[in-house]
Amino acid sequence: MLFRSSEDAIKFIEKRENIFIKRLEYYNKELNKIIQVNTDAANNTKSPYFGKYILLLKAISGANEEVRWCKQIRKIYIKQEHK
Repeated sequence: MLFRSSEDAIKFIEKRENIFIKRLEYYNKELNKIIQVNTDAANNTKSPYFGKYILLLKAISGANEEVRWCKQIRKIYIKQEHK
């Protein structure tokens, strides 16, 4: 994706980061619900909640990586602007 300016790129990255922060909030909320309902969901593969539990862990991991990536790229753009 090409941006007209570093400012445009930073705005885009910030929007993307905010999307994933909101997803993280949602995923963590859902994970906490599962843990409250079934405390052994994390350790019991026979639990009806185990599948959702592990998928939420995967989603949280992916969203955390997206947030980390956005912060890293934004930092590069900001550093470039100050040269």
